[in-house]
Amino acid sequence: MNSVLIRHIGFALAVLLITGCNRSEPQAPEVGAAPTAASAPASGQLVAELKASEPSIKTQVGTKEQGDLAATGKKGVLAHGPYQKLGPGRYLLTVEGATSTPFVLDVVSARAQNTHGRKRVAPGKDAVPLTSLPFDLPTSVDDLEIRVIVPEGADTKLIGYKIVRR
Repeated sequence: MNSVLIRHIGFALAVLLITGCNRSEPQAPEVGAAPTAASAPASGQLVAELKASEPSIKTQVGTKEQGDLAATGKKGVLAHGPYQKLGPGRYLLTVEGATSTPFVLDVVSARAQNTHGRKRVAPGKDAVPLTSLPFDLPTSVDDLEIRVIVPEGADTKLIGYKIVRR
């Protein structure tokens, strides 16, 4: 009985090999893999939208109040995060909020070793959007970080961010 079963299994394997069971089938891309032309977001497509009050947005010199992130007047990093994966491409970061003092906005990855965009933002009145920053990612990143760096006496409030494909 075992020899009959072994012959049937052997026959089934031979049929599968002859009919091409080993040909490569399309597979889902790896997590964090570069998007293909078919899977890449279209120009103008919203890729990410974050509120400043979300847990993935951290602060060293701010307080989260009523859904916003407000500077305390100390010099330092008002916002950093969200440390998310993002594929290669050309993007536009839009920051919503208000400021009466200048600040620095940058987009980095690899624990801030790679800078993808940096801008000094001039003071303005309740501007929504407050500012925007184009940036390019030549390869996928696992830890995209948006940072807002404020001077001593800063009066800056962040509402949130949007990233769109350009």
